[in-house]
Amino acid sequence: MLDGGFATLLEALAPDTPLHPLLWSAGHVLDPAKRALTIEAHLRFLRAGCDILSTSCSYQASVEGFSRSLPEITRSQAEEYVKVRSVRPILKNAHRRGHHII
Repeated sequence: MLDGGFATLLEALAPDTPLHPLLWSAGHVLDPAKRALTIEAHLRFLRAGCDILSTSCSYQASVEGFSRSLPEITRSQAEEYVKVRSVRPILKNAHRRGHHII
């Protein structure tokens, strides 16, 4: 089973926390509390029996996207958001809970 409806679940978990207008759910990597929502959403998919987690929270995450949407950050910071903050916490939490990551 594959996860689905990621943005809808994020909005249900925190209706007062809108998605970033340009980065959508990838904007959640910018804030630790929002990053926790992303992790919680993925964990809910796993608890519901999901076999495959997609990294749907990162498809808008790119160095160019972060740089364009957040002109105040450096290119190095944008690379950090893409490489470290967008996918790694999700994979680490899934693995820690006994789910295999491919």
